[in-house]
Amino acid sequence: MKKAIYGAIFFGALFPVLIASAQIYNAANSLQVTITVVYPPVAPSLLTAASISSSQINLAWAATSTNQTGFSIEEAVGNDSLFTPIDTVGPNATTYSRTGLLPSTTYFYRVRAYNAAGASGPSNEAAATTAAASSGNTGGGGGLGGGGGGGSSYVPPVFQTSAVFSGVAYPASTITLLANGQVAAVTESGPDATFEINLSNLPAGTYNFGIFVTDVQGDRSVVQTFSSTLTSGAETAISGIFFPPTITADTVQVKRGDVLTLFGYGAPQAQVAVVVNSLNEISATVTSTAAGLWTYPVNTDQLEYGGHTAHAWEAADGNVTPDSQLFSFTVGNTTVSTSPVSACPPNFSKGDLNHDCRVNLVDFSILAYWWGTANPPMAFRLDGKSTIDLVDFSILAYYWTG
Repeated sequence: MKKAIYGAIFFGALFPVLIASAQIYNAANSLQVTITVVYPPVAPSLLTAASISSSQINLAWAATSTNQTGFSIEEAVGNDSLFTPIDTVGPNATTYSRTGLLPSTTYFYRVRAYNAAGASGPSNEAAATTAAASSGNTGGGGGLGGGGGGGSSYVPPVFQTSAVFSGVAYPASTITLLANGQVAAVTESGPDATFEINLSNLPAGTYNFGIFVTDVQGDRSVVQTFSSTLTSGAETAISGIFFPPTITADTVQVKRGDVLTLFGYGAPQAQVAVVVNSLNEISATVTSTAAGLWTYPVNTDQLEYGGHTAHAWEAADGNVTPDSQLFSFTVGNTTVSTSPVSACPPNFSKGDLNHDCRVNLVDFSILAYWWGTANPPMAFRLDGKSTIDLVDFSILAYYWTG
């Protein structure tokens, strides 16, 4: 199940948020990410209008592009100074029957092609005058198909410069999207770990996007980065994003001979490859649970005394992620437990929404994004209620560190 978020980027002085503490990973040569730009189609041509009766006019046109998802029909009554969208038809339609018209009235028409990126310019205009009511030809014969009717409830689509991000994270995890160093959107993945973020109403230009995921334990993935130039009026789709798993352990120092348990979160039922770096490298493959949790017990008898690192990556449906962040630990004569997920001072950790041991404009921006929305993530409801309101911001201000 995908959960989509639609919104505009926070630009300017309102939220001048910079993410300085995030580890940046350049995934350009490692991920099978697809960047697709969808341009608006070319305008239809050769539009004609023919009066069929006192209440019907038939339209016909030629499609001059192949990337449309439909056509929008526009109408003006009496003169061609004010066109109103009345209906849409499918991508292969080249005719339309307009019914329910007034007798002895001249109607003007034009047609636009559209797709996810936007609408074309209008076709040529075509006009026809319905027959007089006294002619007796009030039936609607000679229909061409393709719809018709009043169209009073028709709402034309709104087309804007936009960017759509989609991929696989971890089940019920929090995905944060950055644009030019600012928090642009925050959303939650579905139970199947898929997500989609749609940013609309964007100025055209080149953007440096970054995206990371925070698992249910508060551990954060590496940041995937993408540079993309958004074309005015076009939709840019960045798909196939696949996050490497998070990785941590139950101890930061383990007594040699004891078991060190590495664990983290990834996609559900994914194959997670774990590597422990030492003189004798240890590697293994485990399968994550339906909730995305993976674990791997390391027999430290195989490890020499001193510092070590471990990392992981995962594979699912033929796709392979880059490496996770490194987890560092020590093999010694005693065992030292890992600090809690939030090692931040307790006097402000409640407002630390992105787990960077600060409560500042990043957290304010995240909270502002969910202002007034239905069902915001539970972790962001600081007062425990169902919505984000001024009480949550008051709590955030109380723990503020800057």
